[in-house]
Amino acid sequence: MRADGVQTGQWLTGILESGQEVVRTRLRSPRADGVLIWSDVVAHVVHESDGAVACIVVSIRDVTADVERDADQREAERRFRVMAEHAVDVVFHTREGVTDWVSPSLRQVTGWDPEDLVGGTTTHLWHPDDLKTAIAMRDVTYSGQPARGELRFKRKDGSYVWVGVSLQPYAEGDGCTGAVGIMRDIDDLVDQRQRAEANEARLHALLDTMIDPFMLLSAVRDRSGAIVDFVVTEANPAALETYGVHLDQILGQRLSVLHPAVMATDLFAMYVDVIEMGRRLILDDWVFPRGARQEQLGRYDLRAVKVGDAVSQTWRDVSERHAASEVLARSEEHFRLLAENSTDVVLHDVGGTIKWVSPSVKGALGWETSDWIGRRFEDFTHPEDSSLADDLRKRMRAGENCVTTLRLRHAAGDYHWVEVHAGPYTGEGTQPAGIVASFRVVDREVEAHERLTAAEEQYRLLAQNSTDVVGHARNGRILWISPSVTRTLGGAPDDWIGMDVAEIIHPDDLPAYLTRLSARGQGLVGVVRARIKARDGNFHWIEANTGPFVNASGEEDGVIASFRVIDDLVEAESVIAHSARFDSLTGLMNRGEILQHLGGVARAARRPGEQTAVLFCDIDEFKLVNDAYGHAAGDEVLRRLAERISDTVRHEDAAARIGGDEFLVVLNGTHGLNEALYVAEKIRQSAAAAMEFDDEHLVATMSIGVTLLHPGESIGELLAHADEAMYEAKRTGRNRVVAFA
Repeated sequence: MRADGVQTGQWLTGILESGQEVVRTRLRSPRADGVLIWSDVVAHVVHESDGAVACIVVSIRDVTADVERDADQREAERRFRVMAEHAVDVVFHTREGVTDWVSPSLRQVTGWDPEDLVGGTTTHLWHPDDLKTAIAMRDVTYSGQPARGELRFKRKDGSYVWVGVSLQPYAEGDGCTGAVGIMRDIDDLVDQRQRAEANEARLHALLDTMIDPFMLLSAVRDRSGAIVDFVVTEANPAALETYGVHLDQILGQRLSVLHPAVMATDLFAMYVDVIEMGRRLILDDWVFPRGARQEQLGRYDLRAVKVGDAVSQTWRDVSERHAASEVLARSEEHFRLLAENSTDVVLHDVGGTIKWVSPSVKGALGWETSDWIGRRFEDFTHPEDSSLADDLRKRMRAGENCVTTLRLRHAAGDYHWVEVHAGPYTGEGTQPAGIVASFRVVDREVEAHERLTAAEEQYRLLAQNSTDVVGHARNGRILWISPSVTRTLGGAPDDWIGMDVAEIIHPDDLPAYLTRLSARGQGLVGVVRARIKARDGNFHWIEANTGPFVNASGEEDGVIASFRVIDDLVEAESVIAHSARFDSLTGLMNRGEILQHLGGVARAARRPGEQTAVLFCDIDEFKLVNDAYGHAAGDEVLRRLAERISDTVRHEDAAARIGGDEFLVVLNGTHGLNEALYVAEKIRQSAAAAMEFDDEHLVATMSIGVTLLHPGESIGELLAHADEAMYEAKRTGRNRVVAFA
């Protein structure tokens, strides 16, 4: 027996001379077949009763698998650290609660150097409010389960950064003793989410303080897309009080169940028209059953607008106002008394001429009552609002009570917004005898409403696209872009506003962008990838969600897009695509790719006299190389042999690694079997040349089987013939080339 260069006799003599009773060691020794194995050897010295050595009992256990597994684990750990050191996210490893390794990206995210954390715990670095969560995540992981969470981590400058943490248990032996974790900077994401939540809270607060009832009704469509009902998806306290229910009782309720009278009147069709045509619905003095029981009729002013595929509606019970106007119409004297003491302006119109106006017109618009009497109401209306005044009069002639907002001229010459309530009244008979109207100046309300509409529009943009970069463009030019563009592409938002989008898209990607614009014109929403130029002139891959921008009035107004930079994703996809086709160790084609290539060659037309040859190459006794020099040396041998094969064949030929130590070469356009054998011999000679590795000279030979592709022959048959020829080369002595007979 000989182990690691030491004769067995010498080793046993050394044990006796050392005087030790028990000796343990690990060494390599050859088996009967010549393969080296690792063994744990224990020698016990047995003595006679007089103390003399009787014998030495030696036990040997094969631990080759354990040694190879330990080597594989060390290699896996080395590769893990290499990948982690180049990751953007922070990668770390803890063992029994102590950090024993952190990736360099820690410095970019927190300002700490990896050595600041290695060897200690991170308990003192978590925000006090998040410490329990951090400890709980650690305990879950040490129990053998993965854990995720969002916590605040202290930077080196003392500030805190929100991070997303993912922990995976790390097992050694019988139980979990550590964890591998990833920590990602989510400060911007948390900030945007908190802003969105604050905006939503403000919106709910606004709805809760509204005196008028409000409900959001989402359309219910059948299979053909037609609207057949509505579902309540939001309601304010005033609406709940109207129906006498709690919020959880009304949400999800169908309108046909909640208020059946809607389905039996024109109101349902009007709601459908709001969504399908995008028109605002304004109803005044609408006669409709009251409340949930619907036992009495009431009169309502109702407003409804389209919000996506839903109707946003508010209403006001004006039954008392209507009753009061009827009483007022029957008693003109009483009416005048009330009007003259009202802050609102009240007027009486007969036949299109103002017969009387309350003195409050002086305070509201600076006119004397004599300036209005005998004139037409339209004489004081802003030219742009004349159509509203005409519509108002037509509706009142039809017997409707109306409410509208328009501009009236002040005595000083400027115009002011007023809210007009007007309706017809009857005389002795049933025909309208005239019109009674009241109005009040609402400049502040209109201005506030416009500001609110603008704020809600911007809020809608931010709320719907709260991550990444959001932009609004019209006619190809940027009108607005979110501040996150500075972090993503550089430059302030003002630097981008007014820029032509086509000028910053890579020329190769511009056709896809123009196609997307055409789809947007058809109301489509989709995802497109393109390269876009940053402020520093470099192009970055982005993924953009694009679609038509619809303003608060329901009108299409350009394009809305949200996008993010995906350079890392595109690169990763490229790597994955390459890995799916090529062997990661040698860079040659893999088995699937070479078979697909061979199939294409077999189907392609060949020139007269040209044929396709296949060379099946197998490394001789490759296992001995791995056993003698280790898997690292074996991998290096595979790489070098792959290089030699690639250097030997032509550019139009193809080579692949199809197994552990097997290679396949496809020679396209060869002129007969002799030419194929010539190339195979060159490969064999190149492979047999000695190669140096760690001061060792290694020689790896190849046995090569050669065959030609014949018409009608399947790929499976072709490979079987080449394989059979290769095994013939093995049987006849290895390191040779054999043609399929």
